Amino acid sequence: MIKFQLVIEQEVFFCHLSKKPRKNINVRIKNDNQIFISKPKHISLDAIKNYLLSNKEWIIEKSLKINALSQKRADFISSEKVVIFNETYNIDNLAIDTDITAYLNETLHAKIGLLRPNLDLIINSYNLNSPKILVKKMQGKWGSCYIHKNIIYINQKLVHYPINCLQYVMLHEYMHFIEANHSKDFYSLIKTYMPNYKLAIKYLKEN
Repeated sequence: MIKFQLVIEQEVFFCHLSKKPRKNINVRIKNDNQIFISKPKHISLDAIKNYLLSNKEWIIEKSLKINALSQKRADFISSEKVVIFNETYNIDNLAIDTDITAYLNETLHAKIGLLRPNLDLIINSYNLNSPKILVKKMQGKWGSCYIHKNIIYINQKLVHYPINCLQYVMLHEYMHFIEANHSKDFYSLIKTYMPNYKLAIKYLKEN
């Protein structure tokens, strides 16, 4: 990984250039002015810097949105308040006999337990076994599944989001046991059981 800094519109961006070559230039913007780049082998570092500067308007706009989203998500929990399934609570008013992270994970597990019976029925109808569902801290994804292990992982941050978002992520991972990829058939399955699933996707992207 090659690291360098680039000043764009008086903002310092921290760039991370992958040494692994790619067919095309790929740029990903992350929070705190982080830029991750991959490129074809023949393109020089100076050419990459010029490429970034030539796309400075897009970089600034994207960075502002991502930084704002990151701050919004950080505000889901503070020393005084916490957002649970899109409702704000004063922590002092909650009956918590453990640390807040454990409490939130227990709350999410309980909601998962209420939502999973219908999903279990779906995959059982395909002669598939009900998966084990675990909650954990995840970066860059809301859920994941390991079909060969029959395990689904759910991002612990979903405890802060509306319940339909959790329903969508669970359904998404369950359907992978039937359709392993993200094909047209896969999303047709999702639409069959959750016709308005795109609303959940939109909310997760924007919040």
